[in-house]
Amino acid sequence: MSTGSSCGICLRLVGGSECPSIAAMEMLPNCDQLHAEGELCEGDGECGTAPTANNCNGNGDVYMRCTAAPAAGLRQPPWPPPAGPARPPPPRVPPSPPQPPLSPLSECAAPCDAGTECGACLQLVPAGECPAEAAVDRLPHCVGLWPGELCEGDGECGTAKTANNCHGYRDVYKRAACVQAARPARSAEGLREALMISAALLLLLIIAGVRSTVAGRLQSDTATLDPMLPAPGGQLALASTAPAGRGPARRRAEE
Repeated sequence: MSTGSSCGICLRLVGGSECPSIAAMEMLPNCDQLHAEGELCEGDGECGTAPTANNCNGNGDVYMRCTAAPAAGLRQPPWPPPAGPARPPPPRVPPSPPQPPLSPLSECAAPCDAGTECGACLQLVPAGECPAEAAVDRLPHCVGLWPGELCEGDGECGTAKTANNCHGYRDVYKRAACVQAARPARSAEGLREALMISAALLLLLIIAGVRSTVAGRLQSDTATLDPMLPAPGGQLALASTAPAGRGPARRRAEE
């Protein structure tokens, strides 16, 4: 069997003058990877090559693919057709259209139990709509919710820690798909009327205080100037009009 017949090709050792340079020899393919006649390869035992031929540069086993004789009965295996042109890269996916803005929420018909300070309407869930207790354990806090989401309150956003509306000790809220109605701002005319009423009430209090003070003083002056003073026990006694320094002994002498 000739060299290369196991691979369906004809291989022969090259002569000294046909040997490539050492640098070119290091880039030679193996002998089972040749495609055209006249190509060189380095044998390493494949296709019947000898790994110790050393016919080139003292340590290279260089073969050339040759034309096989018809009598040898060698058939070259069909080589795969050359690769076609590279496929173009797939077209880029067009960017998704921008999302439309969220429609504004309407005002809530029912009162909100919490959430005003966070810009949301939170309502306590009725006992019949409470989720399972295991699901309550996975509920988030009542901050940053989407409308319709459930949460468990813990004091944030005005929620109560003792609502106990679910399972006897859980505080479960739901963000309503609405916003709490804004309180109407007081008009300037209404504010002026409120100030006038407050001023009138203050004036009345001042007048009442002055009257009370004046009446007390008048009563005190009247009691001082009245010659008949009520004595203890309900009896009347004459007020002493004797000059200072006249004692009881001098009054008896005068009598």
